[in-house]
Amino acid sequence: MYIVQKKNGKLSFPEKNILSLPTNKNNIIMNTGKIFFLLLAISSLFLGISCSNGEENFISTNKTTSKDSIFPIRIDQNTSDTTVIVDGKTYVFHIHRNMPQTRAITGIGGSAHPVNPNATLATVPFMVSKGKYKKYANRTAYTPFSALSGASIVLLRLDKFTFECKAPANTKQTSFDITNITEEGFATESASYRGFSIDQILSTTSGVIVKCSFYIQDGIAYNIAGQQLTPDTYYPLPGEQVRYQFTYELRK
Repeated sequence: MYIVQKKNGKLSFPEKNILSLPTNKNNIIMNTGKIFFLLLAISSLFLGISCSNGEENFISTNKTTSKDSIFPIRIDQNTSDTTVIVDGKTYVFHIHRNMPQTRAITGIGGSAHPVNPNATLATVPFMVSKGKYKKYANRTAYTPFSALSGASIVLLRLDKFTFECKAPANTKQTSFDITNITEEGFATESASYRGFSIDQILSTTSGVIVKCSFYIQDGIAYNIAGQQLTPDTYYPLPGEQVRYQFTYELRK
């Protein structure tokens, strides 16, 4: 409280009546200690919350992914029915490798399934990554190039292409049937299998999208000494020319 005095007709505020902060040394030490412990308690609280949230997220992530399939899923000449689990939903893909086949329309060789007039065409493939030359062991059991026979180690470059199969939202999850109507590329970058890989399945209110990919040899193949073994071309065919069709059933 201030005591106002009147002196010579003017108001004055005597210094002795002005309140001042305590300057006692013990009080200062006590207040400093209280502030320190208060800050320590707040820091511990935030640290505990941070660790707790991180642990909950980690546990939740494990629970979510433990039941799901691991992508990519390879589909090759030996694949028949394939079951895929995404977010607890089970999808079954029927790969009719035993269906009647015809010569590939590219004329390069290989086999393909006949066009089904009731099927839906997958999107036209497009390249998503340019390959780099890598060393490959030329296996006698499977030689992707006839020109590579006799070379134990070859240098190949494979480009990655992707395509999509799009179906309505009310599609039966166990009714997908995917077949190739042209010669196929390689299912993986290892160039060991002809076919494709399922990379992702998206289920939304507007539809179901199955994202797939395959690889195509791009350019010249060399032996380990750097000698050219093949012409500068795509093998087995340009990626944009690889085509797939698929069928599905709708839920009633």
